[in-house]
Amino acid sequence: MLNIQVLGAGVMSSAFAHNQANYHNVHIFPTEYDHSVIKSIESKGKDVRFSVSWPSRLVVSSERLIDPDLLVIGVSSAGIDWALSEVARYSKSVPVLLLTKGIVIIAEDLIPIASYVASQIPNPVSAISGPCIAQDLANGGRSYVALAGEMSESVCQMIQNDCYDVSIVKDMESACWLGALKNCYALAIAAFSSSENARAYWVTCALKEMQTFLSDRSGEASMVTELSGIGDLMVTLAGGRNGQFGGYLQQGMKPNDILNGPMKGKTVEGLMLIKLLAKQDVAQQYPMLDKLWILLSS
Repeated sequence: MLNIQVLGAGVMSSAFAHNQANYHNVHIFPTEYDHSVIKSIESKGKDVRFSVSWPSRLVVSSERLIDPDLLVIGVSSAGIDWALSEVARYSKSVPVLLLTKGIVIIAEDLIPIASYVASQIPNPVSAISGPCIAQDLANGGRSYVALAGEMSESVCQMIQNDCYDVSIVKDMESACWLGALKNCYALAIAAFSSSENARAYWVTCALKEMQTFLSDRSGEASMVTELSGIGDLMVTLAGGRNGQFGGYLQQGMKPNDILNGPMKGKTVEGLMLIKLLAKQDVAQQYPMLDKLWILLSS
């Protein structure tokens, strides 16, 4: 049995913690933005975002775990630097597992968050990609994900279990690009599709464009047909926030009305990423991304 320190009480990190607490001792260290979640857990004795009881080996506390076997970063992209400051408190030999998916701008270049994290700390860094709806994972549904990075085989042995099937892939940067891009493409597919026939067309276009995007960056284009690509795209389109947002756009709602209405308080990663891509004149180079940006900015 291992001791796992999870940084952040967001929905995915909490779902991961619920799953792992069936096998290990898990400690969630919340961010300053997790107060409402923590208060709810304290008052109700469970995490109401999920339909399972609170695991006996799961603890949420502002006291840090001493000498964990694994550090898990599950904060939003905006909280990455806070998470890195927390990682610095621990031994450099403790492996760091990244659940956060996204892109950051460093010296005018766009790079996956996993690559940024690996460049900032001496710890071995690995990252999860692939299809995983938080509620399904927490509620005991079987999930299939991909893992890439340093010490991935050791980390895989730590976290894999009956409900969390982990496959190791070699190209962490390509996997993480896909983990971020799928949010934009799921949003676009939902926004452009007025019928199931149209959806099938736009899914096909998205897969081709994601392959081109990776090839343009010397990435592994074949990964688009794997868990990190089509797997993650389809589950995000079917049940994720980005697919939901795109669905509201298809209904004719404006972005601000969606964010202040049915999706108030929810993070839409694809919306943030398309803004970054457009700012760097990257979105304009790819037809679907360009069409999405025009729709959002009109």
